[in-house]
Amino acid sequence: MNTPDPHITRLRSDIEAEVGRKIRTPKDFDFLSACIADRLHQTISISTLKRVWNYVASDATPRLSTLDILAQFVGSKDWEDYTTKKTEPAETTENTEPAETTENTGTSENTEINGIDQEYTKTSVFPKKIRVFWISLLSLTILILLGLWFFHSPYRGETEGGHIIHKGQTFAHYDDIHRLFGIQVRDDAPWYQSVPHNDGLFVWTPQYQNPNWHNEGDSALLFPTITEYWEPDSLKEDPKSQQLLQHMNSTGYFLALRMNDIRITFMQNLTDSGFVFLGVYRISLSESNTNHIVYERVADDCDLTRLGDLRQLRN
Repeated sequence: MNTPDPHITRLRSDIEAEVGRKIRTPKDFDFLSACIADRLHQTISISTLKRVWNYVASDATPRLSTLDILAQFVGSKDWEDYTTKKTEPAETTENTEPAETTENTGTSENTEINGIDQEYTKTSVFPKKIRVFWISLLSLTILILLGLWFFHSPYRGETEGGHIIHKGQTFAHYDDIHRLFGIQVRDDAPWYQSVPHNDGLFVWTPQYQNPNWHNEGDSALLFPTITEYWEPDSLKEDPKSQQLLQHMNSTGYFLALRMNDIRITFMQNLTDSGFVFLGVYRISLSESNTNHIVYERVADDCDLTRLGDLRQLRN
């Protein structure tokens, strides 16, 4: 594109912040395409993503359907919603306040030099000290509150040593899970989230017997393996849809192979409306194919203080 669209530029930055990495290399585009497919169950070709990021030169504007999907990936309803509801913060207040401070300071110095209105000089400097005091007090209060939350959070009271999650442990809500990993989740797509500062690690919260993505396995043994394939109930009896189903499952399979991700897995609706921690999973190379993906449990526990060690469990 000859003239960069500021909305598209901002969208690229928002997406990179969402997935926790810069999109710069072919592997990054593979990764992003897989994230979009897993989160939205829609696909954008890698070549299209490369054009959006200007990795491949193109004068064409991305299709509206592509922009809609990318906008949904960062929490908007569609492209129009993204471009209208999210605006840059105004800077007029920040720009004018220093100017006023400088002007007042200059007046104070001139007044003090001429020996006139010494009280004005004191009042013009004193508010700065007050601001510093309140900022310091506010910072200290925040630190204290964070410390209280950490030492009294429900998670610390339920786990051994306050940092290990065990197979079979239950959680009531998405937030109870994601706050353990420092993840800020959008309400529209919380089921597959990257772990900040840990490339290749994801928190996965599949739904038991999901009508669209069929997460199957032995529930009595808390799923030693999870078999996943896309087959919405509404399309099962439609012969015309079989080709689409095959394409979607085949695409998901090859994306999963490329990502080779580690999934810290909590299943929803297995015993009640909450979540059960099943363990740490990776793709099973021997059992997966273009019709379905099989994830195998490779660890029963998850130590939150040693998340980086989980990458050693990759294939």
